[in-house]
Amino acid sequence: MHQYWLHIGSFPLRAYGTVFILAFLAGLAVVLYLLKAEHREQYADHFLSLSLWVLVAGIVGARFWQVFFFDWSFYAAHPGDIAAIWHGGLSIQGGVVGALVAAVIYIRKYRLPFWDLADLAAPGLIL
Repeated sequence: MHQYWLHIGSFPLRAYGTVFILAFLAGLAVVLYLLKAEHREQYADHFLSLSLWVLVAGIVGARFWQVFFFDWSFYAAHPGDIAAIWHGGLSIQGGVVGALVAAVIYIRKYRLPFWDLADLAAPGLIL
């Protein structure tokens, strides 16, 4: 896969980020469709809020994992680059862990049925 799709002025549109966001939105659309089809619309607002928390926590977790488990020697010498995700360096393992932690915290905070929500989210997570 090419690293960049195109440049808009001096801003590069990266392939990985674009595909990630499109897959995330497609997955969320599938979940919202299933909520309506299965007459479980009462969870729609929770899924929209949860998706934002999971997205942010997933990105933070992916960067944390990349920095501390894969490239610590570089970032120890260049701490100013730790937050520079636009230079690349996200780890899928950290993204999954961060997103899962955020989801569990959200579900417990609002006392939602975990397994019901997991069943509803599973088809969207495949994307």
